[in-house]
Amino acid sequence: MPQPSYYYSRQDLAWQLLSDARKAAADLGYDSTNSDFDVVTFTYIGFPWSGIANLGSKGALVQDYFFRSFLTAHELGHNFGNGHANLWSAPADSIIGQGFNLEYGNPFDVMGGAHALAGHYNANFKYVAGWLTEANVQTVSTGGSYRLYAMDSGSSLRPDPPPASATGPPTGPVAPFDISAPGLLPSRRKLLVLPC
Repeated sequence: MPQPSYYYSRQDLAWQLLSDARKAAADLGYDSTNSDFDVVTFTYIGFPWSGIANLGSKGALVQDYFFRSFLTAHELGHNFGNGHANLWSAPADSIIGQGFNLEYGNPFDVMGGAHALAGHYNANFKYVAGWLTEANVQTVSTGGSYRLYAMDSGSSLRPDPPPASATGPPTGPVAPFDISAPGLLPSRRKLLVLPC
């Protein structure tokens, strides 16, 4: 990196850090323009957040001592166009009427309070990302009996999902790697992770 870590954090230059990391990776032969998404990861350097990302486009930064996967999944969720998974809290657990919105309140969604990948994204976020199609959605417009299926069970909607694959150098001061994860990323997109 062309600057020390405090240069970025003390001046709140997160997006400059992203740009410099992309250039450093390109200098090593990893061009982020060939990836649909990119994540820059680094240990805590003083930013007042654990992660930050563009909403609906590539570019995410994860600052964490231990590189916890849920942070990366959360920031990629923003890149996919997802906001935070909130909770509507009302008296007697009602879904209507007076109450308040609790940001990050959904304990089952990685865009909310689920700090494990088992939390997944909620079904609406999966639909917006293109992971659920019209064939997976039933619109209810009349009374009747309907069967509900778990969308967060950890099993795939496809019978034989191809495994995720990772390629790249295992060592070095900067070791970017590509992930082609047709079962995890929408539409067979590519992710470039740029450790700093």
